[in-house]
Amino acid sequence: MTAPVTRRTVLAAGLALPVAARTPGHAGVTVGFTLNARVLDGGEQIVSVTLGTARLGIDPASLTTGAFTVHAKAASPIPLAPDELIFSEYDLDRPVTAARLDRHGDIVLDLAHGEGQVGGGTLGYIANRGRNVRLDLTYTITQNTPLRGRHGRPITITAFTQGRLSNPEVDAFGHHVSGSGMKYRLFTPGERGRPLIVWLHGGGEGASLRDGYYDNETTLRAFEVRLPIRELGS
Repeated sequence: MTAPVTRRTVLAAGLALPVAARTPGHAGVTVGFTLNARVLDGGEQIVSVTLGTARLGIDPASLTTGAFTVHAKAASPIPLAPDELIFSEYDLDRPVTAARLDRHGDIVLDLAHGEGQVGGGTLGYIANRGRNVRLDLTYTITQNTPLRGRHGRPITITAFTQGRLSNPEVDAFGHHVSGSGMKYRLFTPGERGRPLIVWLHGGGEGASLRDGYYDNETTLRAFEVRLPIRELGS
């Protein structure tokens, strides 16, 4: 009867045990991403996403428009009755028009956008209530092909975490509450001598709805403000 070969037997004989090969690159990499928005004539749209890849040292030559798939889902933030109609909900893939690295080394995926572009909008219009609301946005990013790092190693990102919605025009406005309890948005220029501009919005941008929904950002996201470029930090 042949005695079984155990790990102790192999080590006693001075033989080497097989070692599992390690795949080069980053295993189990999780990356956060930001939704970048801009207010166009027809309302705010997500124009690109920024992936927080600076620490990975991506080789820009390995980036292509087909390297990632960007799926976007937009849904009403409040429950709707069966007879209620909301415009601009969507559930689709966003076309990637360019893939590049910014000055920090983060990947920026430019998305098809513009007047009449299906998908990409951040606001939905509830017809019978006559109100715009901020849609709940869920973006899902999938890496389709490996990227290369500084030393040619393959990099595969296994998970993506959605972060904040960034829009310099909207973010430049502070949120305030008056002594009487009225909520309002205010942009304060960094220089003296600027004029005071009072902006009266349309009916679709009323902030309050039943179901406890309140959002006075829709005024800023529905119409282009055109603030001075230097005030936005560009």
